Amino acid sequence: DMTYNGLYGVLPRQFVAAELLERVEVFHGATAFLNGAAPGGSGVGGAFNLVPKRAGSAPVNRLTAGWSGEGEIYAAADLSRRFGNANAWGARLNVAARDGTGVVDEARELRVLGLGVDHRGERARFSADLGWQDHHIDAPRPSVTPLGAAPEPPRPQDNFAQPWTFTRERQLFAVVRAEYDVAESTTVWAAGGTRGGKEFNVLSNPSSDAD
Repeated sequence: DMTYNGLYGVLPRQFVAAELLERVEVFHGATAFLNGAAPGGSGVGGAFNLVPKRAGSAPVNRLTAGWSGEGEIYAAADLSRRFGNANAWGARLNVAARDGTGVVDEARELRVLGLGVDHRGERARFSADLGWQDHHIDAPRPSVTPLGAAPEPPRPQDNFAQPWTFTRERQLFAVVRAEYDVAESTTVWAAGGTRGGKEFNVLSNPSSDAD
């Protein structure tokens, strides 16, 4: 089970771009006391919490570009500022685009936009996060189910997908969260979120014997 800043049910179902995240928290064991019960009732062994990026004390102006000989290109921007009295308000913007893949006959496109705003008060804190991603893959390399013994692993660039398979997903999601320190050892909080989007795919997952 996965939460986004402590909230279930708002993350895209298949894929979350790493550019949106500050860190991934892994909780072992029962976690319902921390973040409530998972909607699917499946969080017996633990949960993951994906933490969105925040503006730190120092401004961030980070531009990234990449290219590989396999035809992959990548560009991203990560910008943040704090402002207001005692720098109480902060904003962080992330945009990224990726085209291409190192897998033969696989085509991949990704567009990402993330915006986080937060306020740090003496006893009260507030944050709002917005994420958008557009992800499209033609002939995505599928999972393989071994029939008995596992086959020899293929090369990293090999593709055993059917040429007519694809996945297409566009998602917009948002979370707001407020916290208040009632006393030195007691904090109350409330959070709400929403997600909307479209997902369409045609997939084929093969099986393989040891040969």
